[in-house]
Amino acid sequence: QWHIIAVFIVALFIIQIGFTNLILSVIVDGAASTREEDATLKQREKEKQEEEDLKHFLGIMKRIDLDGSGSISIEELMQGYEQDEETQFMLMELGLDERDLKK
Repeated sequence: QWHIIAVFIVALFIIQIGFTNLILSVIVDGAASTREEDATLKQREKEKQEEEDLKHFLGIMKRIDLDGSGSISIEELMQGYEQDEETQFMLMELGLDERDLKK
């Protein structure tokens, strides 16, 4: 009779481990799905920010194109750098300063 009880206890233990494994796999799958959605959202936000930055950059370039030719001469770029703080900040963000522009 103790053999039957031992088999029963082992069977319950195995079933309990199986259910625990099943629950854990559902939790892990949900976390992986959420992480994937979060990465996609961050990528979209990054692309949107890059688009806005590009529009802003083009707006600055149009503003310092004084003759309206559609291209910027070194003189226009220098003048924009000297007179427009936003142009100066943008060029500094790109790692350029007045010395680089004069080269």
